[in-house]
Amino acid sequence: MPVSSKTLQHNVHKVRRLLGKWGRKSVKMGSFEEWEEATKYLKLPFDLEGPCLCVDSLAIRKFGKARSSDWDWSKKLRALAKHFMVLWDGGGRIQKIWGGFSPKLLDEQIVELQRDWWMEQCKGAVVVGDSKFSEAREYVDSRATTFHVPYAEPRRNKAGQICGKGAVPPTKEQKKYNAAVAELKGCVENVGETMKRKFHALQRPWRESDKQLDHLMYIAAGVCNDEAT
Repeated sequence: MPVSSKTLQHNVHKVRRLLGKWGRKSVKMGSFEEWEEATKYLKLPFDLEGPCLCVDSLAIRKFGKARSSDWDWSKKLRALAKHFMVLWDGGGRIQKIWGGFSPKLLDEQIVELQRDWWMEQCKGAVVVGDSKFSEAREYVDSRATTFHVPYAEPRRNKAGQICGKGAVPPTKEQKKYNAAVAELKGCVENVGETMKRKFHALQRPWRESDKQLDHLMYIAAGVCNDEAT
């Protein structure tokens, strides 16, 4: 008996919603002891040792015409998108997902809005991110949660000259620190990229509702966590 496209879409949405609930149950904060256990097999740079958590963001492109004034406009992708932030431990187990947000909401702004959460829920952890989390070091008390983020290289013009008033390249010590952070990030798989690689629907412009995209993100998280167990 043939099934209409409308019925098929309804069933897909229903299954995706149910699987999304399953995925959400697996995304939860571990304990300090669990983070230590997940980290102990990693070869960490001496200066950055500690129970390791990693944070990164990913933007999922959305289908449709877009203007820079649109709330979901992504300057990086030059298209509509939804912005998610993912936190995972040294064993690749996802602890928390934020989003989807507008791409105009920056990563450091999300950290600033939830600074108390970071200091309470990630107390004692070493959190590793890239340079877009640089201001997180100012928002979160390092006595509670330590952020290790590389110092950004200043932009340069075609002639190799530094752009921007007051911009300076990292010092020798800062470059050494950046190398240690890069080494630490290299020890842990980027789970956000793994989610996109495993689910091809996250690699193509999303044509359905934002709510359905949220469900798919948690399905992907559930699969990643199941494999990390």
